[in-house]
Amino acid sequence: MSKLAILGGQPVRKTPFPSWPVYGREEEAQLKDVLQKSEAGIGKRVGKIAEFEEQFCKYHDVKYGVACTNCSHALEIMLAVAGVTPGDEVIVPSYTFIATAGAVVRCGGIPVFVDIDSDDYLLDIDLIENLITAKTKAIIPVYFAGSIPDMDRITSIASRHNMVVIEDAAQAHGGKWNGRFAGCFGKAAGFSFQYSKNMTANEGGIIVSNDGEFIEKCWRHIWHGRKKGGIWYEHFQITSNYRLTEFQAAVLIAQLGRLRKQNDIRNGNGVYLDEKLSKVEGITPLSHHPLLEVHPRHLYIIKCDTDLFAGVSKDRIVKALNAEGIPAMPGYGFPLYGNPAFQEMRLGNYKAVCNPKAEQACAQSIWFMHNTLLGTRKDMDDIVGALEKVVENRGCLRDMRC
Repeated sequence: MSKLAILGGQPVRKTPFPSWPVYGREEEAQLKDVLQKSEAGIGKRVGKIAEFEEQFCKYHDVKYGVACTNCSHALEIMLAVAGVTPGDEVIVPSYTFIATAGAVVRCGGIPVFVDIDSDDYLLDIDLIENLITAKTKAIIPVYFAGSIPDMDRITSIASRHNMVVIEDAAQAHGGKWNGRFAGCFGKAAGFSFQYSKNMTANEGGIIVSNDGEFIEKCWRHIWHGRKKGGIWYEHFQITSNYRLTEFQAAVLIAQLGRLRKQNDIRNGNGVYLDEKLSKVEGITPLSHHPLLEVHPRHLYIIKCDTDLFAGVSKDRIVKALNAEGIPAMPGYGFPLYGNPAFQEMRLGNYKAVCNPKAEQACAQSIWFMHNTLLGTRKDMDDIVGALEKVVENRGCLRDMRC
C-alpha cells in the first residue's frame, strides 16, 4: 500500500489535465471578422449574434433562439414571459446552482424545492405532484451535470396540472434524450456560456424554443422593449439591455464547431470511468436515464460511501485526491435551500425544508469538471488509481498519519 501524497508519499501524477477553455485560430478568425466589419453607428450589428443564434438552434433541432447576457437572466426572462408573477409557486430541484431558484424570486415567485433522485441527482419525478398547489405556475427541471431526466413524464405531469415547463439546460449543450435535444421539451430552455461551461465566451446565454411568439416576447425583453425589425427608439415595454455582444457571439460560433467532437470524447471517457470505478470499493458513479443518447458530461460525479469513509470528511478526500494530482472538487456543501439567502427569506419557511437525498448528495459527492474528461485513457486510469489509493489508505486519511 503506497503512502498518500498528502501524507508525504509520491503522487499518482504530476502532469496537468487538459486546461479549459479551449481556444484557437477559429476564435481568432471570427473575432477578426467582427473587428473588420464593424462600423461606427448607434445600434450597428455585424451579424454574428444572428449567425450564432441560427447555428445553435440548427444544432439542437429547435426553431427559434435569442442570445442574451447569461443563463441567469435567461431563466428570469423565460419565467417572466411565461407569466410568473408575485405569489406564484415554481417547483425547482434542491441540488442545483442558485440561479434556478433565484430567477423565481427575482420574478416575485416562490421556489418550492423538490428532492432529487439519489441515482442521478436530478429532480425526483415521483415527488412532483405532491408539491403542486393551486398557486403552482411552473416547473424547472435542471439538466444537472448534462444529464436529462424522463422529460415525457415531466411534461405529462405539467400538462395535467396546467404548469409551464422551463428547461434549465445551462450544463447540457448538445444533450439528447430519446431522439430530442435539450431545449425541445418545454416551453423554452436556457443555456449558459459562462467560462466553466462546455461552450464558453467567458459569459453569455441563449433562450431557445419552438414557440415563435414566446421567443418574440423574449427578444423584446432582451432588447430594451423594442420590436424586432422596428424603430430603434420605439419601445413597447420597460425592460433593460440583456444583449449578447458581437464579440461573444463570434467566439461561440467557433466553440460550437468543437462541441460534437468534445462531447464524444467526454462521454467516451465517462463510460470508461463508469466501468472502472464501479469496481472500486466505496465509490459509485452517478447513473443516467437509459434513453439519454448524448451525455455532455459537464460534470463527472461520484458518490463516496459514508460508512466506508466514516470519520473522513468529503473535503479531506478531495484534498487527498488533489495531492495525488487529480483536480477533484467538493461540489455543494449543502442543498440550495440551505443558503443564507433562503434561510433568511420571508417568502417561504425554508428553515423547515429538508430533502434527505439532496442532503446526502452534499455529504458524499465529489465532482470532476468536464475538461478532465477531455484527456486520454491514461488520464482516466490515473483518476481510478488515485481513488483506489485513497480507499486503501482511508484509515491513514482518517488519522492523518500512517
